[in-house]
Amino acid sequence: MLLRHTRVYGFQGRTSCPRLSLPPGRDALQTINPGVPEQHQNDSSMTVDPAKKADLRLDDGNFDMMTKYFQHKASFMKQSFFVGVDGGATKCIVRLEDETGKLLGREISGPANIRISVMQAYESIHSALTNILLTLHIDRDDPNYAWHAGMGLAGCELTSAYQAFLRQAQSFTTLAVTSDAHTACLGAHAGHDGAIIIIGTGVVGFQLEEGQTAKVGGWGFPQDDEGGGAWLGLQAVKVTLQMLDGRGKPCELADLVYEHFGKDMQHFTAWTNRANSTAFAELAPFVIQSAQAGDSVAIAIMQEAARAINRVSEALYASQINKNYRLPCSLVGGIAPYLEPYLSSALRARLVPCKLTPDAGAVLLVRDRKDI
Repeated sequence: MLLRHTRVYGFQGRTSCPRLSLPPGRDALQTINPGVPEQHQNDSSMTVDPAKKADLRLDDGNFDMMTKYFQHKASFMKQSFFVGVDGGATKCIVRLEDETGKLLGREISGPANIRISVMQAYESIHSALTNILLTLHIDRDDPNYAWHAGMGLAGCELTSAYQAFLRQAQSFTTLAVTSDAHTACLGAHAGHDGAIIIIGTGVVGFQLEEGQTAKVGGWGFPQDDEGGGAWLGLQAVKVTLQMLDGRGKPCELADLVYEHFGKDMQHFTAWTNRANSTAFAELAPFVIQSAQAGDSVAIAIMQEAARAINRVSEALYASQINKNYRLPCSLVGGIAPYLEPYLSSALRARLVPCKLTPDAGAVLLVRDRKDI
């Protein structure tokens, strides 16, 4: 389905991180015509009438970062489908629901961190959605269908990557894109107030309170993401290198890592110099396994990771509007269950199970839109 004309909506809200902004000269409510060169995007024929801007503002702008909506004018389409995407550095999950909220399909695909690769993220999402539609025998290009997509993607803090993805993914009737933390929080608390801490390849805290948002961490690896899978893998590499050159004592963790690389020092060091966050996260299971076996070095790493998560929790509480109570908090991500026993008692006391998955939370971005 080709879009001839789409609208872009920008939202900013209260947040603990710097607000993102559109490029100089680009109004947040300006119309973008796909395929038109950037230098011509400010033509008067492509801007929204200022008198109508008030009618386009949604939810009082209380999003943690820019969330853009592409709205196709073909509102007469007969049947709507809702796509939810949870995109992370290791994998993405795509779900498809019908108008009643019935789950039609759910597919896991490759990485979808737009900070690392916009094209890879788009291809991972497209591949997963295509597989679902093939199973259902649904034609994506059927003009009787409308496609409303909500996406939570890692890497949205990088404005250039965020805008590049929006330019790439213009085949939906409606598209809402925000951070993976935002959609995970929506899912965890079914759209209600609450906080989450994602402990996957990276680490980020996010909370919704009285329509406003706050974010802690999530600045990427290696400059941040303490306590996440990539960080655990990096610590495992450090321990192994220090054992090999005599600075550290032999331990089970170092033995497992070195064995993983065939005890080939050249291969090991070459890998460490080209590995990204996804690759380092592949070593995290060695830390977890060694800690469970009682290895003191691995246990110390897990304890340090837990302290980093505790700090995220305290920073989220510090940003609460009402400090008479602590918002319920859910842990999300593959590393979370293994770190939970090491967390502080204060954090564990406020933990609640997730009500919905992050990909279901992504659907909430567009499910209740009044203009759909």
